Amino acid sequence: MERSRRDLLLETLEQLEEETLQRFEDKLSEIELKEGYGRIPLARLTDVDPPALTDLLLSSYGEDYGMEVAAGALRAVSQGDLAERL
Repeated sequence: MERSRRDLLLETLEQLEEETLQRFEDKLSEIELKEGYGRIPLARLTDVDPPALTDLLLSSYGEDYGMEVAAGALRAVSQGDLAERL
């Protein structure tokens, strides 16, 4: 059975250590976004667990762009190997 994109993103975020996940959340509030998309407020990103963060990314940016944003933030925290999975 093929994994959904949500499952893939969740599995990827669950592999991050706590400190790296925190840096990932910080980068989400800094990275450049395509026109028409707004940043997720930092207050909504603080101390959020991987399942909630996955849902937040996909509900804010949609499935395709949410994966792209997550991959960009992963690269920004030196997790390019995980970004390639997305």
